[in-house]
Amino acid sequence: MDLISRKLTVKWQVNALMLIFLLATAHCQIRYSVPEEMRKGSFVGNVAEDLGMDAKRLKLGGARIVSSEHSAYVKLDADKGNLLVGEKIDREQLCGQTSPCSLNFEMILTNPMQLHSIVVEVLDVNDNAPSFHEKEMRVEILESALPGTQILQVSATDPDVGINALSGYTLHPVTPFNIKVLSSPKVINIPALSTNKTI
Repeated sequence: MDLISRKLTVKWQVNALMLIFLLATAHCQIRYSVPEEMRKGSFVGNVAEDLGMDAKRLKLGGARIVSSEHSAYVKLDADKGNLLVGEKIDREQLCGQTSPCSLNFEMILTNPMQLHSIVVEVLDVNDNAPSFHEKEMRVEILESALPGTQILQVSATDPDVGINALSGYTLHPVTPFNIKVLSSPKVINIPALSTNKTI
């Protein structure tokens, strides 16, 4: 076996041992949920209590959050065992239309070594109004157009998801027009503006 093969074998063995070690030290996964847009410092959960350990264990074990690209969004107060919002979270910016939107973290302690998985689901808040791409659209229609003549098809977008997403369209005030929402395998919830009587 040449030198390169031996190095690769040793590297693989070390990685396998590290994986076994991490699996052996991981105790459980705890889950929390927090509404988006919470202020920095807002309470998420008490990690020590939810893991069934004394808060002193966190401090003495040097508890810290590791292995996450989103670690700025949560902070661990090891003195009290509390998980706090580190930075205000904008769910739409973080996850777009993906739902559920979750942040995954690992919390590590030493003496003895422990690794705990923490999942924080960011709940959507209805903080976005639906909007059309264009603020104003002008269309022309013949005076002789028959009732049911389709004039315009255009949909609004809403960054919110679930029950906070766009749910329908209405016309105000009452006009000689009607809105019918079209749906098909290729087109979903596209409102069509049409005449409901002779103009």
